[in-house]
Amino acid sequence: MVEEKEYKKEGNVSASLRRFFRPTIIFEYAFAFVVLFVLAIGFFSFPISALLSNPEEFSFEIGYPFVFISPFAEDNELFSFSNFIIDFLIYLLLAYLIDVSISNFYRAMKKSIKKDIKTDEKEIEEERLESEQPKSL
Repeated sequence: MVEEKEYKKEGNVSASLRRFFRPTIIFEYAFAFVVLFVLAIGFFSFPISALLSNPEEFSFEIGYPFVFISPFAEDNELFSFSNFIIDFLIYLLLAYLIDVSISNFYRAMKKSIKKDIKTDEKEIEEERLESEQPKSL
């Protein structure tokens, strides 16, 4: 783990970049959310009216941007492994970007809150010192 002081002293750019682009525990949750979101879109776009009216024109597909599950396809291919790999890599990249952006946003907010607390403490101390000084007429 790279300490904050280490990269400031040495001017180590790669250490500072590693600190900002390191995935955290949010990555797992973001990935699960992305995968569940894509599956939910596939299931909620289920064409019930097409199934009831004309079963020959029925199509049900899961996967975005590439369809990797299509049980009623004409070419009888239930699962497309190549499309699944491409989608999986896109989902990983999307989850990583979500994780890094949330982590950096949280880090920036944490720094600004600490800065605000320090300035508030200084102002309170100054007010206390002013109130303790005797007032002359």
